[in-house]
Amino acid sequence: MSFTRRPLMIALSVTVLANVTGAVTVCARSIRPYAEAASFWHDICGITVSDPNTVLMATNLEFFDPSFGCDTNAGFVQAQCVSFNSCGGATDCDHETPV
Repeated sequence: MSFTRRPLMIALSVTVLANVTGAVTVCARSIRPYAEAASFWHDICGITVSDPNTVLMATNLEFFDPSFGCDTNAGFVQAQCVSFNSCGGATDCDHETPV
């Protein structure tokens, strides 16, 4: 069986919880604090969080395939996020994108 990398397109307005720990692994090009784009997340997407300075949001997502990992040459990093959001990103992720 072979796998191909496909962009992850999420257009849901509900929270999607994944596994026992409540997080799903994704590949993301950007993982930044909610506060950096709060007006977008709140005004456009209708998303609010408990602490805008510590809750991390991921964008430009791809499915994570454990056989291949994330394409670091294309700028993707692996992250674990608690839910997907209606604007095609993920909410409450585990780390920031390396500089």
